[in-house]
Amino acid sequence: MDRSFFSGLILLAGIALLATALAIQAILLETVLWTLVLAGAGALLSAWGAFALRAELGAIMRRRRAEIALTTLGVIGVLIAVAYLSLL
Repeated sequence: MDRSFFSGLILLAGIALLATALAIQAILLETVLWTLVLAGAGALLSAWGAFALRAELGAIMRRRRAEIALTTLGVIGVLIAVAYLSLL
C-alpha cells in the first residue's frame, strides 16, 4: 500500500473519531469518558496523518485548490450551523 494512501486513511480515521466524539457530546449533552477517549484518539490520529502528509498538504495549499477547499469548508460550516440552529 502506498505510504501517502495509508497516511490519508489515518487522517480520515482521526477526523471520523473526532466527529463521533462531537456527535456523542451533542446527543448526551454531557462529557463522559467515551467522549474524551474518542476525541483524544481522533486528535492523535489526525495529527499523525497530517504530519505524515505535510508535503502533500503543503502542495495543495500552494495552488488554487486551497481557495476552493476553504470555500467548500466554509459552505459546509454554514450548512452545519443552519442545521444545528434549525433543531433548537
